[in-house]
Amino acid sequence: MTGQNLEDYWFDIMQRDWNIKELNFVLEGESVWREKDWRPESMLGRTERDLRNHMKNVIDRIKSIENVDRLSESGWKVAEKGYAVAVCLHPDKIEILWREVDLSDIVERG
Repeated sequence: MTGQNLEDYWFDIMQRDWNIKELNFVLEGESVWREKDWRPESMLGRTERDLRNHMKNVIDRIKSIENVDRLSESGWKVAEKGYAVAVCLHPDKIEILWREVDLSDIVERG
């Protein structure tokens, strides 16, 4: 499992296995600390866009490493869905909303 904190409160989580060439879980998220900043629908929209862009970059990297023109020629199995997550850390609770994201169009074009 890999995870990386990105600018502000963005994060991503990816589960992959280089030995058997599988990328089988991807998630992008954004969190806020203050309730006044809690805008879950716009946060989910941003994380979904970021997830789709991230997957395009990952597929391009796989093709470059494997020296192939199409993902299907690489031998890699890549997840066709991922998750966008919005998190708000309230003083007395944590609120988490998520959306499943269809990535099959990106994988098929890869």
